[in-house]
Amino acid sequence: MERKITRKLLEAAEKAAIYPSAIMVKVVLTIIVIELLIMLSLSALPLSHLSKYEMAFLDAALLSLFIAPVLYFFLLLPFQRATSSEQRIRSSMHNLLTGLPKRELFHELVEQEIGRVRRHPFRAALLLIDPHCLTDVNETFGYKVGDELLSELAERIESTLGESDIISIFNGYKFALLLACVDIETLKKTIARINEVLTKPVTLDDVEIDVVVRVGLSIFPDHAESADDLIRRANMALNKAHRDKVPIVIYDLQDEASSEDRLVHVHRLREAIKSQAFELYYQPQIHLNSGEVAGVEALIRWTEKDGLPPSIFIPIAEQTGLIKKITPWVIQEAVNQCSEWKKMGWHIPISINISSRDLRDASVTSFLGKCVEEKSLPPSMITIEVTENSVMDDQELAIELLSGIRKKGHNVSIDDFGTGYSSLAYIKRLPATELKIDQSFVENILSDKKDEVLVKSTIKLARDLGFQVVVEGVEDEEVLEKLRTLGPDIIQGYHFSRPLNANAFVEWYKQWNLSKGSPSKPN
Repeated sequence: MERKITRKLLEAAEKAAIYPSAIMVKVVLTIIVIELLIMLSLSALPLSHLSKYEMAFLDAALLSLFIAPVLYFFLLLPFQRATSSEQRIRSSMHNLLTGLPKRELFHELVEQEIGRVRRHPFRAALLLIDPHCLTDVNETFGYKVGDELLSELAERIESTLGESDIISIFNGYKFALLLACVDIETLKKTIARINEVLTKPVTLDDVEIDVVVRVGLSIFPDHAESADDLIRRANMALNKAHRDKVPIVIYDLQDEASSEDRLVHVHRLREAIKSQAFELYYQPQIHLNSGEVAGVEALIRWTEKDGLPPSIFIPIAEQTGLIKKITPWVIQEAVNQCSEWKKMGWHIPISINISSRDLRDASVTSFLGKCVEEKSLPPSMITIEVTENSVMDDQELAIELLSGIRKKGHNVSIDDFGTGYSSLAYIKRLPATELKIDQSFVENILSDKKDEVLVKSTIKLARDLGFQVVVEGVEDEEVLEKLRTLGPDIIQGYHFSRPLNANAFVEWYKQWNLSKGSPSKPN
């Protein structure tokens, strides 16, 4: 990396003005002036009694006395200043731990390399590598071990690179690589080598650490024509790798449009939160055996004419942190509605969905307790639903928060069960009262014997563990009849009703109870 010299280092040398010819001229002229002054001074003094040899010795002694400061100010001091300036610049542009270039220097090196590659029919690939295990290592084992791991990873990456490749520390713990003049096959081989060395466990202080990395990749000139765009698009690809939880993502032009759309969506979502442009809809849940309404699932809807569906705006809210403003509103609205129905004499429990981000926020539990207490509702009237994947994101923290919710008397439902990656060991530890079998297993239950077996075995497992079983996605009578033979507790789906706003649900509820011969009016 030292073979690359930056403009800033050149500017520092220029400012220090270390030019040998100029220095020598200054030194010679200064000596001549000093010698003239000495000669004039000696001639003005009464020193006629001294011999010419003694005068020469005195002249030389005086001259040598003044030469030392001259050499210091004109030669040594400028050199020290230049060296110190260069060291400061190098220090500011290199990571102290690894010695690798920081972001600013890397950007400049990328510009230089692009300029070189542009003159030849070659490509340059930019990789952003995020070993996101480093944060956990710092928190668990301390920063000393984290620093050792970072140094080890840097050495491993450097061992795979060619002479003209560039590696940098980029924004904290990320690595940035520029693989110069590569064809696609060479690029694939290099990435494979990097992945191989990085995914090998690292042993530090007798602790074996598994390394998991995410990689974002962009290619010049395929994806960008400038260093700024090349880096930005590699970062977009890296962010997508994190969102999709995949090892590597190559930049796609469609991502740019998606990113622009996302910015618009985020702005509109902020405005919708300010104007409260949302409404809760309620989808009935039915007891399979009795046909009575077991409760409802509260589902948020963006009710403006051009409002986005939940499948789009909920993930955006989670990624941007806006979910912190949405979840309390949902809890408050659901609790208020449950209280209203209770006043009407209707015992209708409501299930509320919370996100993986909410599972890391202890204030959700306290806010829920406050709302329920204010309305004097039994806690069992409010069920908290979390998806299986959100629980698995941070198992221990999720179990702790859900245990707190259970202790307050609320029920806990595990939604989308069967679509995640939980093990039986964690299922038995979950403080849940209910499992919801995902509709993806139900929609083919009549035609796919494997789906039928999965549903049947999941129902048995849940029963053995003491969980109530809810099956989603019941769309028609045939599926309903098949489920009767499998025996879940509660069913939910369009066969009974689509999600309805509060007023429409009241009318549906009255009609449903009348058709079942149950009283629909308050006692």
